[in-house]
Formats: sequence, C-alpha cells, structure tokens
Amino acid sequence: MNLRTTFIFLLLICQSCLGQIHLQSGNYGELKIAYDSLSKIVTGKFESYTGFDEVTKEPKFSCIFYFSGTATKDSFQIISYYPFDVDSIAGYLKIDTETKLTLQLKVDHGGCWNVFHFSDQPVSFELKDKKD
Repeated sequence: MNLRTTFIFLLLICQSCLGQIHLQSGNYGELKIAYDSLSKIVTGKFESYTGFDEVTKEPKFSCIFYFSGTATKDSFQIISYYPFDVDSIAGYLKIDTETKLTLQLKVDHGGCWNVFHFSDQPVSFELKDKKD
C-alpha cells in the first residue's frame, strides 16, 4: 500500500467509528442495562423505593419499569412498560460517556411520581458495576 491509500483506509476506519454506540452493560445504581452490540438492542430495568411503613416494615412507594430499544447514533429510542400493565411509555436513553447515561420518559409510570421523576427532565446514571 502506498501512503495515500493507507491514509484513505485509516480515514474510512475513523469515520466508521464516529457515531458508534459504546454502551457498557451493567449496574448503573437502580438502573440495570444489558446491551447487545451486534443487534444494537438495549434492555433494562429501573427499580427504586421510598418511604417506610412502620406496620408492614416495607417501602410505601415504588417505581419499577422495564424497557427496550434500538440504537440511533448516540442514543436509543425506548419503549418502557410497568410490570403487568399493557400500556407503554416512549422515551430515550442517551449515552453521555462510556460510563454515564441519561434516561427520560414522555410521562411517568404509575407510582414513579412518588419516587423518581423521569418526565420532567433527563435523569443521569453512572456505571457502578460492569456486567457481561
């Protein structure tokens, strides 16, 4: 290969890297993420509780939902579901860095407004523990 061909080859490789999703599967605190780089599909679960009932010794409020989505540049268009509910809520998951991401939903799932607001503004999460 001559120098010009090598340069063009390297330029093409660099351009193909731009816009690639580099999402790490793992625990982002209360948010759990699994990402398949071959299919460009992400799945996840958010689960958080607040308040404490003195009688039952259990949390009073919960925010739980599952989601899945497909990659588009540096983000994912996701559809989220509350357990045992047929309604879904659209949103997005955006990759900020290799260890930070943000999640936002169009509206909050039932119960979430007591625990965590996802519809007001994007919520940030940081990778705590990598998983395969």
